[in-house]
Parts: sequence; C-alpha cells; structure tokens
Amino acid sequence: MILFGILLSYCLYKSICRYGTNNSCPKFNINKFGKLHIHHWIIHLIILLLLIKNNINNELLIGLNIGGILHGILEYNDWYIIYKN
Repeated sequence: MILFGILLSYCLYKSICRYGTNNSCPKFNINKFGKLHIHHWIIHLIILLLLIKNNINNELLIGLNIGGILHGILEYNDWYIIYKN
C-alpha cells in the first residue's frame, strides 16, 4: 500500500505541477530583502514526521507523503532554495 501511495502521489503531482510554471506554493515576505518559500515537499515532510511521531501507521498516508517529497526533490532544480533575496 505504501508503494501505491508513492506512485499515486508522484503521478498526481507530475500531471498537475510543472516546473517553471506559476504555482501556488506559499511565499512569505520575511523582510524587505527576501522571501521564504515553503515547497510542497517540506509540507509533506512535516506531515510525514507528524504521522511517525504520533504513531499513525496508515500506509496509504505514508506513501502519499513520500511521493510528494520525492516529486518535490526529483522534479525541481531549486528544491533546496527556501530563502530568496
């Protein structure tokens, strides 16, 4: 079930999110010099850590979040940039 969740999430993101197109990931102005960008893989990582911390062993939820993390890291060249000037 985990593998199914990974594949489902990855394929959904692949069909919906395109690198270089306008996306709706939240960007927050921290100050007048830069922006904090919350990538979807960070959101999935936080959710996955909360599932593990709270001992929630739903294999589909775990797989969906792993798929979101993998998509965000493998498909975007700037996946590691969180703060921009």
